[in-house]
Amino acid sequence: METTKREVTTKDIIMEAAEAEFLEKGFSNAKTTAIAQRAGVTHAMLHYYFGTKLNLFQTVFSNKIQLIADRLILRKRPDLTFLETIENLVRSHFDFVSQNIILIVFVYNEMIASPENRDVLLKILYPKLMSILERIEPLMKEEIAKGAIHPIPPLDLLLNIASLNAATFLIFPVVKEVYLSDEAYDKLLEERKESNVQFIIRALKK
Repeated sequence: METTKREVTTKDIIMEAAEAEFLEKGFSNAKTTAIAQRAGVTHAMLHYYFGTKLNLFQTVFSNKIQLIADRLILRKRPDLTFLETIENLVRSHFDFVSQNIILIVFVYNEMIASPENRDVLLKILYPKLMSILERIEPLMKEEIAKGAIHPIPPLDLLLNIASLNAATFLIFPVVKEVYLSDEAYDKLLEERKESNVQFIIRALKK
């Protein structure tokens, strides 16, 4: 039992170190020797657990992609209307992006910079995306049939939410550095979050 506990802990430490190394340097420039050093383990031990840098990358970012996907899963509560559920989804995703912008930028950069890594990331993303669409599609069909929302494809809705929220955090930090205090920036973000919510709802609602 002690051996199992030690193995799980060691893997977690290596994965945390790998995440930091990949986020800082990108996949191509990250070194397994540097990851092992960060984790405080030998290079041989890292390879014992993960084999190759690519396998380590896939393991770490499969978990991270799951976190991103989780924030786009529609969780319908019986006490909320469909549009209220969408409002909560937009807010939840906005908050996640605000706390994980480095991860979002990393995924984007890796998909642009490397066809190989794009294929790896798409292989991770695709089943997550399909799972999300399978959950949201019947709910949207029901609302469309009732005449409550426009016939927008579910994928378009998810892309609108993801791109609108992500764009906020790619642009606003520049605005903060030039024009705003921390307090004013936080206030602007809260206003922007609600603006994004209303933009999505207006596009949906008939």
